[in-house]
Amino acid sequence: MKWILKAFFAAAGVIAASIAPAQTPKAISLVVGYPAGGATDILARLYAEGLSTRLEVPVFVVNRPGASSRIAVAEVKRATPDGSTLLFTNASPMVIFPHIYSELSYDPQRDFVPVAKSRWGS
Repeated sequence: MKWILKAFFAAAGVIAASIAPAQTPKAISLVVGYPAGGATDILARLYAEGLSTRLEVPVFVVNRPGASSRIAVAEVKRATPDGSTLLFTNASPMVIFPHIYSELSYDPQRDFVPVAKSRWGS
């Protein structure tokens, strides 16, 4: 139970549909499952700016709100696993949803690879 609470209260993280390749893509889409202007969107835009500076490639925030962010998760799952599409989300779609929804269109452990974690996660 303790790990669920830690995950639930963890800050937003970035998850890729696969491990990023050795070569940096020409541009990165950072998909957010919440509307523009909200807290998660603002954090994603700050993260995108830093990531763009560090990798020296454009990073675009793409908002796909709806279905408690499951629309964004499904979009990232369908993306080509080349490191050019990342999911910026809180812990809910990866930690909580598998326990409360009888069917999901994704498996958090099989379909995604974390590429960053919150500073509060363990």
